Amino acid sequence: MRRVLIVFVVVAMLMVAAPAGGITFGQPDGDGHPNVGVMILQLDDGSLVPWCSGTMVSDRVFLTAAHCIWFLDQYFGVDGYEIGVTFIPDLGLDDPAPNYDESDLIFGDGYAHPAFDGKYGSSSKRIDVAVVVLDEDPGVGHSELPEENLLDRIDLKTAMFTTVGYGTVRDDKKTGPHAIADDGMRRYAVQTASQANDGWLKLSMNPSTGDGGTCYGDSGGPHFLGAGEGETTTVVSVTSHGDSFCRSTDWTARVDTPEALSFITAFIQG
Repeated sequence: MRRVLIVFVVVAMLMVAAPAGGITFGQPDGDGHPNVGVMILQLDDGSLVPWCSGTMVSDRVFLTAAHCIWFLDQYFGVDGYEIGVTFIPDLGLDDPAPNYDESDLIFGDGYAHPAFDGKYGSSSKRIDVAVVVLDEDPGVGHSELPEENLLDRIDLKTAMFTTVGYGTVRDDKKTGPHAIADDGMRRYAVQTASQANDGWLKLSMNPSTGDGGTCYGDSGGPHFLGAGEGETTTVVSVTSHGDSFCRSTDWTARVDTPEALSFITAFIQG
């Protein structure tokens, strides 16, 4: 059973394979990655729903996962929501009242890669990449896109990656869904790679080897090449899907493929 890493708020997503996406065995990020943000949906009744993670790759283009956009109409109706983004490091979801409101959001329009059709699987060549084009520059700077096919030219056996996101938290690998908590804080974790294919980069989530990972709410969050002093600002992939209990599997959608890069850069240049 797989998790699709989107939403924080639907309890059923902890029990079935459904759209979802938090950092496991990670650390609070603070101001470490100020251009990594979180999508907040404003529904037609005015309520605010934390949704997916992502990162700025230009002054107004926010990179995230295609399933974060693709499922919106199915869940909320074509006119039932607006997409906002905020970059505050702690949403305060474990407080009596959240730390954000509508005034913290910058709104925009979401676009999923046309090759994504809502189906999942690491053997698929569907491209789980999307952008939100914001109405204005949030002023947080931006990360860099990779060179084409960058991951095919580096040694994955020695490479390190840093993942960042706002999702649910796991710090105990041995137990089930009750070990997953949600506070809406931006966190980061370090990972190593286990394999790459045409459209996917599979990253380790094994804490016994020093790896963290992603969980529900981290969908669309960036995976930067490098870690610690060697971390770069280059986003090589975005969080896509994994196992339902956030314990082992972290499949990420490659950003360095020609198909993904041409899609993203069209919005940056246009």
